[in-house]
Amino acid sequence: MKNLKTTIFSLTFLLTTLCLFNVTAQNKFDFGIFASSTCNQMEIRIKPNYTGVGVMTNVQFSVKWPVSSGITSLTNGAAVSPYFMDPQYVLPNFPEPLIHNGYYYQVWVNIGQGNISFIANQEYVIQTFSYSGSVSPIFEIAHDDFVINDINGDFYYELGADKTGSLYNASAAPISGRWLGTTNSDWNTASNWCGGVPIATTDVIIPAASSVPNSPTLSALSLINSLNVSIGGQLTIASNGKLSVTNELNNNATLGVILKSTVLGTGSLITLGNISGGGTFKVEKFITQGAGTRYNYVSMPVTAALTNVFYMYYMYKFNEPTNSWLNMYINNPMEVFRGYAVTKNITTDTKEYTGMVNNGLMGTANNITRASDSTGWNLVGNPYPSAIDWDAVNGWTKTNVYDAIYTWNQTLNTYASYVSGIGVNDGTNIIPAMQGFMVRVASNYAFGTLQMNNAVRVHWVENMYKNNLQNVLRLTVEDENFRDETLIRFNSESTNQFDSKCDAQKMMSSEADAQLYTLAGNENLSINSLPEIAENLSVPLHLKILKNGIYSIKASELGSFDQGVYIYLEDLKLHSLTNLKEIQTYNFEGSIVDDEARFLVHFDKSPLNINNENQSSIAVYSFAKSLHINTIENAKGSLVVYNVLGEQIFASALENTPHNVFNLENLTSGYYMVKIFNGNEVHSEKVILK
Repeated sequence: MKNLKTTIFSLTFLLTTLCLFNVTAQNKFDFGIFASSTCNQMEIRIKPNYTGVGVMTNVQFSVKWPVSSGITSLTNGAAVSPYFMDPQYVLPNFPEPLIHNGYYYQVWVNIGQGNISFIANQEYVIQTFSYSGSVSPIFEIAHDDFVINDINGDFYYELGADKTGSLYNASAAPISGRWLGTTNSDWNTASNWCGGVPIATTDVIIPAASSVPNSPTLSALSLINSLNVSIGGQLTIASNGKLSVTNELNNNATLGVILKSTVLGTGSLITLGNISGGGTFKVEKFITQGAGTRYNYVSMPVTAALTNVFYMYYMYKFNEPTNSWLNMYINNPMEVFRGYAVTKNITTDTKEYTGMVNNGLMGTANNITRASDSTGWNLVGNPYPSAIDWDAVNGWTKTNVYDAIYTWNQTLNTYASYVSGIGVNDGTNIIPAMQGFMVRVASNYAFGTLQMNNAVRVHWVENMYKNNLQNVLRLTVEDENFRDETLIRFNSESTNQFDSKCDAQKMMSSEADAQLYTLAGNENLSINSLPEIAENLSVPLHLKILKNGIYSIKASELGSFDQGVYIYLEDLKLHSLTNLKEIQTYNFEGSIVDDEARFLVHFDKSPLNINNENQSSIAVYSFAKSLHINTIENAKGSLVVYNVLGEQIFASALENTPHNVFNLENLTSGYYMVKIFNGNEVHSEKVILK
């Protein structure tokens, strides 16, 4: 064998000649570098452009990779005979990789007399090498200005006079994203993976469980490019796990992806691309029952399921035209996008849906209905194995649908509502996976359309919406077992009437001890948006009591108002007035026979004179353009309304009831004087109509 250094010098000279010769050369061997099917291993391949037989005489190539990768050396694999006859020659002066311009260079040189046969355009592996580390750098076949001691970074494969002329694949990264499971089952342990823990650009491969020591479990948030679950493979997303797949999810395994659910939460899967493969998914739903008869609103996250998922439960779907609940029986098909109410006398339970998870566009045109003025409620459901955001900018089609949504708060046994950035009874814009929720078709429409696609999907986070609104008053009625909320807020874009964009109607519960609501025209509201805070503004606060007892009304979020705004709670039954900015809790005895229009909330720019002992037995107030008369006992007599000129413009007899309401919509906005003639008593009050 020739002196190695002399040989390399000769080869370098030949290469220089070759660069000129290749302009017209017909026969050549091209070079390429590729990821091996083995973790952290690369392959050097040659590809002849002609078919023939010859003797391999010389080969040289250099591999370079960034110093910043932290990988300081490569380990050569076994020689691939006859294409690479002998092990790697390490040059005497450079036993370690050479460094140049921020790159490591590893040189391979071989001289041999191997007889080889080859076929045109077929690839042949001549050498493999591997490395240790959790990163996956780009490796290159060097072809640049690097020259040290007559060694350059070029390459060639010599068969007689035929040498390589081009790089058909100049750079590649080792395969990454393959699950190894060598350490444990934790997704976030780097040593469990080829190339370290997957990132947003990683194509993840989950092999058959029989081929790895442990199958993966994800217990955190992970974003990946694609996911391929091999036959026999399995990925578990724990109750606190969240996985987003940007492109295709290919599941070839029975129960290839399992989403766990516990009291702590439910595993979340967001798929933004296609789902392929013949495998199945299992999605769990943890049910908390609590004491007594408690309902859960649920929906199905798979394309097909039967009601026997809830075997031994009472299960109902809501019938919109009749505002009634219909019993569901065993083995009835469940409908995608529909919500169901389920209950069972248990403490907790975990249900399982099995099949193909829902993905992409959900819902059809005219899929929700309104049969009459008093109906229009539709129980729909989140169809995805992830939460959805009702306020998502993209992904929703909401046609002829009010903006508010309503979910059943199983803990409170009443409805939570949410609209336009704020909710009551724990209502938010985030609808959890497999959660049923109510929407209502707008008045004057027989049909509405509610559709969604993957753009609305999010991973559930507690308290995801933040209430940073100004001028918000939250009122909560409580007893020792129960609470219910209503909310009054001020927004210059709203009106005194029902606003579909910022008001939420009050859905009454037959299970609640007491419920608070306000009014807008004929609509009972849980969230009431009004245009402005004006002097002498009184908002009727209604309380429906289903159980006699001691209650309290608590005011909160008072700090959202300016200091110059005064807020009072008036009890029309007891004729008491409470400054809510000073005393946030009002205690009282409630009875099922109480008039629901028992309370008033007064907003004013100046303090009121509170004298609870000497208040009149008659209360007069206005809201919007309705006039309200409240008395301790049934009213008698009549009333007269005068304008600012003293002209009588309205008169009526009082009905024999403690609460009289008169519609004055025909009057212009402004101040008026009201006189009540009740036997020998004459009561005068100034009101403002808006």
